Amino acid sequence: MTPLMHASINGRVNCIRILFEQLAEAQVMAGDNHGSTPLMYASLLGHADCVRVLLQQHSDAQLAAAGRFRRTPLMWAALKGHAECVRQLLQQRAEAQLAALTAGDSDGQTALMHAVYDGHVGCVQMLLQQDVKAQLTVRDNLGRTALMFAAGRGRASCMRLLLQQGAQVLVSDERGMTSLMYASINGHYDCTMMLLQQHAEAQLIVGNHHGRTPLMCALKSGRIDCIRVLLQQHADAQLAARDRFERTPLMRVALKGHAECVRQLLQHRAEAQLTAVAADGSTALGCAARKGFTQCVGIMLCAGADPYAVVTEGEKRVVRAAVADLCQEATAPHKLQCVVVKLAELMSRRGTS
Repeated sequence: MTPLMHASINGRVNCIRILFEQLAEAQVMAGDNHGSTPLMYASLLGHADCVRVLLQQHSDAQLAAAGRFRRTPLMWAALKGHAECVRQLLQQRAEAQLAALTAGDSDGQTALMHAVYDGHVGCVQMLLQQDVKAQLTVRDNLGRTALMFAAGRGRASCMRLLLQQGAQVLVSDERGMTSLMYASINGHYDCTMMLLQQHAEAQLIVGNHHGRTPLMCALKSGRIDCIRVLLQQHADAQLAARDRFERTPLMRVALKGHAECVRQLLQHRAEAQLTAVAADGSTALGCAARKGFTQCVGIMLCAGADPYAVVTEGEKRVVRAAVADLCQEATAPHKLQCVVVKLAELMSRRGTS
């Protein structure tokens, strides 16, 4: 490492000034074994005074230089949330600014994406004051935008800023994942709410490359609040959606055993959901029974599921166990207990017990 690097790492701005007088200008651009320059170190560690002095020489070249992970000084400052360093780095010529703002690292991620990822609101605000459209449309190597990062990480404040600047919600990455899917699958309620205020229907009915909709993504996280808010709009279309295996949201959640999610879904068009059949011939009841989720089976039986929709002996045993559990529930209404007992007797006469 050069003396200039050591001074930049330790925030010795006066040492940097002295070294500038004595060293060749080329040393400003010299990198270590990883290609990291003095400006990168100063930006990474938040030494704003050092950044300002270093930029007095070869500023354009320093801004464009990429070191470890192909990250520029602006990326390091944004990643660490050093807003003053970001401000100093952005006070350069317009051409140098645009190149720095839209450049991607080895993963294709820009300074804005890095700032959004860890929720550095001040840095996001500063970056969005420059060439907004160019930054919002840039995608990383997986096709993700800054808005998708905000949604996936639950950075509601950053998302609000991005949406105010016109970030597009109706775009998807290489897997077909949208911002709403990222927010839903990670259970970020605030971000889900915010996204649904824009083009709700178009976002809700679209599926990714596996046919999974935002509702299916939310069911994976098991967040009831996200599921409720998604179902407040166009519930019928969402519940009728199928993935690549022709499974409905109820079938998918039955396979996971999320009892509360099953109960929530069955508040909407229970009969249509319970009678739907997947590509392999399974119903939602059969999916839950196959995995041994007696609580889910019991909820569906109470909602009117056909107990004879199950096929294998293992599935039938789970149905019988669910019936027995319902009969033993002290809190169950007396009428329900009577119905369940009769159901058990009918099943026994048909040779299922």
